[in-house]
Formats: sequence, structure tokens, C-alpha cells
Amino acid sequence: MHELFWEWFSQIPIVCQEKLARIAWLLITEDMSDMALSSKEILNKFRAYIFSIDIPIRKAAKMLMIISLFNSIIANLEDFLEVSEYFFENPESEKKLISIENKMWEKIKNSWPKIRNEYYTADLISLTLKELINSHRRIL
Repeated sequence: MHELFWEWFSQIPIVCQEKLARIAWLLITEDMSDMALSSKEILNKFRAYIFSIDIPIRKAAKMLMIISLFNSIIANLEDFLEVSEYFFENPESEKKLISIENKMWEKIKNSWPKIRNEYYTADLISLTLKELINSHRRIL
């Protein structure tokens, strides 16, 4: 379930991965002390969250939440980047990358709909429920 998302996310330039992970983590975490973490640490926490071990139905629900969250982030990217500037480690070095990043962000925005549609066309919850029922039937 999470492989398609992570494949898309991993092809994004690392500076953009870190920013997207920071934005997503700001919205996901309940521990506000995470905002003091470096971008690399937040990226690692975000990856661990995506790949955490859980029962299939909860993993499906988590992926739907992440896809919905990223859908909102990508749709409002400029606003999220502006707001999240306050949470970045080194605002001065970040500003120098803005002009280079504009092309990268455009590519990310253009590639997102394909991934989103892959997940939205597959009803992850229904598919996972069917798998659980089928595996339960095989046991009985």
C-alpha cells in the first residue's frame, strides 16, 4: 500500500522531501517538541510513520489519511511553504534555494495527481477488508 507513495516521494529532490515531510509532520504529530528536530530527523520520523507495522486495515486507513493530507498540501503548496518557513532550521539558506526549487515544486505538483488517483481509484479500505475476510475464511 505504502510502496507507491514512497516511490513517488523518494524521487523528489531531498530538499523538497524534507520540506514536505516537515509540513506533513507538523500536521500529523501530537508532540510539538518534534518541531525542534532537524529536517533530516523529521524525514526519518515521517518515513518510520509510513512504514510502521500495523494491521492491514489500519495501514490502509493511514495511507488514505496521508494521501488526503498530501492532496491538500500540494493543492495549497505555496501557502504551506510560506507558513512552514517558521519551522525550518536555517531560513537564510532556505531563501537562497527558492528560485532553484520553483522548477522542482512545479514538477512535484504535476506528478502528484497520478499517485493520488492510483490510491483514490483503489478503495483501500474495501480491498483490505476483503483480504482480511478471505484470510479468515482460509483459516477456518
